[in-house]
Amino acid sequence: RILRGLRFASVLDFEIDGGTVDAIFGRQELLRGISKERVFVELSKLICGVGAERILSRFGQVLALCGDGVPAESFSRTASNIPTLPEGDAACRVACLCLDAAELTGADARALAAAYCRSLKTSAAFMRRCAALAQVSGEALPVGRSDVKRLMGRLDMTDISAYAAMRRAYFGEVSESERLLADVAALAAENPCVKVSQLALNGSDVMAVRGVRGAEVGRLLDHLLDAVITERAENTREALTRELQNI
Repeated sequence: RILRGLRFASVLDFEIDGGTVDAIFGRQELLRGISKERVFVELSKLICGVGAERILSRFGQVLALCGDGVPAESFSRTASNIPTLPEGDAACRVACLCLDAAELTGADARALAAAYCRSLKTSAAFMRRCAALAQVSGEALPVGRSDVKRLMGRLDMTDISAYAAMRRAYFGEVSESERLLADVAALAAENPCVKVSQLALNGSDVMAVRGVRGAEVGRLLDHLLDAVITERAENTREALTRELQNI
């Protein structure tokens, strides 16, 4: 009931009266006995509510009991950035929470995010997305076609938008993030090859041309992808075969 009350206050944006606030803080330890799946359902809705900024700021001490590795101060830090983050994107907001926690504790952001999601028993897809956003948002915005294409190979369009929003919120990179989104949109219109799976040659082709096996196949595919991304080679069978022969 504690979490549900906080979730309602966030989603419906109402104030909790003083007596109830006192009861929440007085009985907060009861949260340790709730199943993590139920905790995550409530937290994911709470953190996306219109009143999330206020609830996170005031009840970080309570919410810190929900999962492992995220101290109470992280919630108040994240709260200040809530208004600039994508609406309804729970993974992005949890990633921000983990990014703040990593800064406070000195932990690796990706590892902390993955551990936090595991402690809440989120879905594997949610955990992967949250961890990826926590990691990439600590990296500088890419500049230039090649670096932007590499980013497109790591993140889909939704996650790139979330990444840009997190960079705006945490690093004040407003014009830079807008430029990134414009560059991504322009490149997306070209339908570029940004992943190994999009190459005109596959692993079997590499084995046939170079007579290699195992990890060497992956290394050569990565080389071909880099050649295509940096525009040293076209993504055609002929061009990539020549590139393989010349390595």
